Amino acid sequence: MFYTVAKSFKIQLGINAILYGNQTGAIRPTGENSSINARQINPEQGRELGAYVNTEWELTPNITLMAGLRYSAFALLGPQTVYGYAENLPPSPETVVDSVQYGSGKVAQAYGGVEPRLALRVQVAKNTAIKASAGRTRQYLNLISNTTAITPLDFWKLSDRYLPPQIADQVSLGLFQNVQDNGFEISIEGYYKRLQNQIDYRYGANLILNPKIETALLHAAGRAYGVEFGVSKNTGRLTGQFNYTYARSLIAVQTPFNELRINGGDYYPSYIDRPHTLNMQARWSMSHNWTFSTNFVYYTGVPATYPDGQYTYNGDVVQDYSRRNADRIPDYHRLDVAFSKDTRFNKAQKRYGIWTLGIYNVYAHKNPYSIYFTRFNQRTESYRLSVFGTMIPSIAYNFYF
Repeated sequence: MFYTVAKSFKIQLGINAILYGNQTGAIRPTGENSSINARQINPEQGRELGAYVNTEWELTPNITLMAGLRYSAFALLGPQTVYGYAENLPPSPETVVDSVQYGSGKVAQAYGGVEPRLALRVQVAKNTAIKASAGRTRQYLNLISNTTAITPLDFWKLSDRYLPPQIADQVSLGLFQNVQDNGFEISIEGYYKRLQNQIDYRYGANLILNPKIETALLHAAGRAYGVEFGVSKNTGRLTGQFNYTYARSLIAVQTPFNELRINGGDYYPSYIDRPHTLNMQARWSMSHNWTFSTNFVYYTGVPATYPDGQYTYNGDVVQDYSRRNADRIPDYHRLDVAFSKDTRFNKAQKRYGIWTLGIYNVYAHKNPYSIYFTRFNQRTESYRLSVFGTMIPSIAYNFYF
C-alpha cells in the first residue's frame, strides 16, 4: 500500500508470507539387482511472515532520505526429530543423549527479528549524485556446499535449532555521474558487510543424506567488502559497458573446540570469494540493420583446497590437506560474439524478425569447473574438469508481431 502524505513525504506498507517446502535428499536403487538401499531424509517445511514500512522523504530538492523497518518471523514445522547432544563435547552421532519428536505442523524452532534500512541520496550537481545506505537482512534458508567433490554439491537447509538464520549488516557509499547529456554514465561504489551465523563444514564431514547434518557443520563469522566501478556509453553507433569489481568474502569458524577450528580459527576465503571480476560489452550498429555485439568476461577462480602432502595410515597412503581454501581454481575468462539482422524496413513496422548468429567462447578456452586429485600408480594425479570447454556456435530467429 502506498500513501502520499505530502508531496515530499511518501509511505509504503506491506506484508508477505513464504511457505517453504525443502526436499532434503533421497537415494533409490535403479533395479532389483542394485546394491543400493533406498534411503530418504524427511523433507523440511517452514513458514516466514513479514511486515514492513518504508518511507521516502524529500528533505530538499537535492536531498532525499529513505528509511524503512521490516520484521520477519520464521518457524520450522514438523514432522521433525531434534536431537540433543552431550555438553562440553563436539556434537556427533556418538554424543546424542536424547531426541524430541515434533508432529506434522508443530513448531520445532522459531526465530524472528527486525531489519532496519536507511538510504540517503544527495544531488551535489546537475549530473552528479552521492548515495549512501545501511541495512540489515535475515535469511532463513541456508545453502550448504561441498566444493571438494569432482562436481561440487550444493543443497538447501532451513534454519533449525542448531542453524540460526544468517544475518548481514551492510553499509555502502557511491558516486554516480552522467556526462555529455547522459551519453556516458560513470559510477564507483564501495561496501562493507558483516555476517553472522555463516556455515562451513568439518574435516571429513558427511553431507550427503545425513539425518544429523548439524554434526557435520560449523558456525562461522564472515565479512565482505569491495569496490565496484562502471562506465556505460549509451548513445552513438557504438555503445557498451565496462564494469570492474574488487571484492573479498572471508569467514572464520567460531567454536570452543580446538580440534574443530579451521585454519586455526583465522579468517580465510569463503567459497564465493572472487577478488577480481571484469565485464565488458560492446554493440556496433552497422548499415542495413546489421548489428555486431561482443561480450568478454573475466573473474578470479574460486578458492579450493589442494593436497600438500601425504602420509601412510594402516598401510594406506592418505592425502594431507593442511589449510582450507589456500589454493584457487584457475581464473575464468571467455569471449562471445554475435551478428544480428533486423528485418524491419522502418521503426514503425509491427511484424518483423531478427536473425542472430552467435559464437560462445570464441577462442575455445577450457575454463575449469573443478580440480580434483586421485591416486594412480602410487602417485597423486590432478585432473581438471571443464564444462563447455570449446567454441559453441548458435543461430536463433525471433519473430515479433
